[in-house]
Amino acid sequence: MKKDQWTVIKRVIQVSLFTACTLFYAFPALCENVSARLGVMVRSGDEVRRAKSKEHLTIGDMLRVYIMPGSHQHLYLVHSDTKIATLLLAESTGLEKRLFTAPSAENFFQVDGKSREERLTIICAMKPLPEIMELEKTGQLPHTRWAEIETQLKGRSTIQLTQTPTKSIALMGNLRSAGKHQKAPFADNLLKYSGSGLLLKTFRFTVDP
Repeated sequence: MKKDQWTVIKRVIQVSLFTACTLFYAFPALCENVSARLGVMVRSGDEVRRAKSKEHLTIGDMLRVYIMPGSHQHLYLVHSDTKIATLLLAESTGLEKRLFTAPSAENFFQVDGKSREERLTIICAMKPLPEIMELEKTGQLPHTRWAEIETQLKGRSTIQLTQTPTKSIALMGNLRSAGKHQKAPFADNLLKYSGSGLLLKTFRFTVDP
């Protein structure tokens, strides 16, 4: 190998190492692990169950979201249908091992059938997300605009299920027992997800007529 070729190769290696180090120190949050315990409770008539990533619902079904972030994270919860995306939750302080429920610990979202598709997107990040600022300012965005933002964030999210539930719990029950007696066991049995720098989990619901 000629001397000038070796010089070029060494220069490329030096530039690559410099760039990698710069990115690591300038954007450490991209390399940090983000974790959270997540779950969506579905109440359908007398049945109570844990929502899958893709689920079929009927008009009148009710949903409650459970989120328990790890430490030092920013939390966002977005609902979207085929027309509008709405920011339901945006928290950035005191998140560690704190249980968030939406709409609340006692209430549910109810499917009204006005849209054939409903989505709940949970986002946890180590730093504020510039992509979400537009939604934070207005509270709502057209579905098409939110879809663009969500796609950008998904490109940065490498989510994985890191732990299955450790407790056995029967999520099938009648309507009377699905209140306060079911609330604590469900929260204790949330699935743990993690991502590198960013965690984005979407639950997609198809509403059957």
